[in-house]
Amino acid sequence: MAEENLIETKEENIKKDSKIKLYLAMTVPIILMLVGFFLVTKFINPRFNISGGNAISGGESSESKSDMDKSKKHGKNKTIIHELGSVLANPIGTDGRRFVKVGVCLELGSKDLAKQIDESKSKLQHQLILILSSKDIETLTSPTGKALLLDEIKKSMIAQLELTNEDLPNIYFSEFIVQ
Repeated sequence: MAEENLIETKEENIKKDSKIKLYLAMTVPIILMLVGFFLVTKFINPRFNISGGNAISGGESSESKSDMDKSKKHGKNKTIIHELGSVLANPIGTDGRRFVKVGVCLELGSKDLAKQIDESKSKLQHQLILILSSKDIETLTSPTGKALLLDEIKKSMIAQLELTNEDLPNIYFSEFIVQ
């Protein structure tokens, strides 16, 4: 009898141990996931300034893009990098089967010019589409063609806005895709 009771208690202890192990195997990963989520949302996310799903699509004009204007210092002169946005165009000779997507940023001599550019953004994007549509694929893909394209875009923007070279010192491509 005593031996049977001993065997039964050992079996019960084994069952209890296996249940404890099962509960630990289920709860420990859940606790670790919760701790990881807390660490990411409280410490990692704010540190890298990652927003939770507030993405800005390229080519769309929005108020937040004008907030993204970055300022640079050039000696005593303060310049501003202003994003014009992305445009999509079909190059000449492709019969609409290929396209080029170009994002342009303008380096401006003053903050007042940013307001002027925002007001005439549609005209500038239209001018950019006309320039891109007049180029062939070979010109758009070669390094010298891109340099000439930058120069042509800059001259066109200066003429459209009636500016000087000091007002618009440089133009940059923020994206350049030929498909």
